[in-house]
Amino acid sequence: MIDLQAVVRAFVGPAIEITQLNTKKNIDSRAVNALHNKNDPGRRETLKTWLGSYAVFQGFRHADRSSAVDAILDFGDTEGCHFDTLANDALVDKFHRLRGVCGKAVPPTRIGKARDLISLTSKGLWCCYPNAIPIYDSYAQQALWILCKLAELHPTASVSNDRYPSFADAWFQIYRQVEPIIGEYAAQVNYPYKVRILDRILWLIGRPGYTKNITPRMF
Repeated sequence: MIDLQAVVRAFVGPAIEITQLNTKKNIDSRAVNALHNKNDPGRRETLKTWLGSYAVFQGFRHADRSSAVDAILDFGDTEGCHFDTLANDALVDKFHRLRGVCGKAVPPTRIGKARDLISLTSKGLWCCYPNAIPIYDSYAQQALWILCKLAELHPTASVSNDRYPSFADAWFQIYRQVEPIIGEYAAQVNYPYKVRILDRILWLIGRPGYTKNITPRMF
């Protein structure tokens, strides 16, 4: 069986390096503030820029990008954003509801297919609840499934095309085992969002190529 703590210790250094660069530019903090501060006049553009940096708007028209951002802001304003954790049922419920809101805000693809909004939704929801939401990414998911197999962890089964609940369940099974290590390193750089560090560790493990070199697009 794999030692998950050893894996995290092997990759937490590069993840912290990304985190420090992110902190210097206030990248995550500006996006979180956009959801938590209704009086921020630039919140719409700030959130759009942050989401766009993760390529979640691929195939979206400019107007559809704005509609999706407005949907996320309206959801956060209505639901009430906070910095607490969430129970699993509440997390999944909020994810489903925000995905539904975003789905109504943007049209299908040119061939009439419903858009896969799992990445967009998880990122928007993280801005609402930055201490509670694992961010979905295909690289992170690949790493997560491999680690679960090696650690003999068994996430809840996916239902139909609903991948996020099983992703979040597996993510938290690992997070609970490595949180002390992540908390230790997060405290060293005064970064308040511990869940993002595991997001970055999984992204580093799952991305193609064998390198830990840091590039600007990771911030």
